[in-house]
Amino acid sequence: MSCSWQEFYHIDNKNLEVIEPPCDNNCPKEVIIPAHSSRTDIVPFTYIKSQKIAERFRVGLNINKNVEEDVFGGYDDELRIYNVVWSNEVTFVSK
Repeated sequence: MSCSWQEFYHIDNKNLEVIEPPCDNNCPKEVIIPAHSSRTDIVPFTYIKSQKIAERFRVGLNINKNVEEDVFGGYDDELRIYNVVWSNEVTFVSK
């Protein structure tokens, strides 16, 4: 999606949350990543607690290949839950 792509990212720590900015022109956008190449996205997140502490977490991304052309009508919500690839664990230290 052109501006709601953040909804496909997940964080496995309840004290951290992916930020989804307001969007008024959201449309499907195909991303093709050729074999042996990479793509980098900057995923903004917020720290919910006010204490200064180190938080360990992983970032997950839904990999949705072969989704029907009708993204708005036939999109299966289970893809958001069960089709997630998780990163290695990282540590966030608040300032």
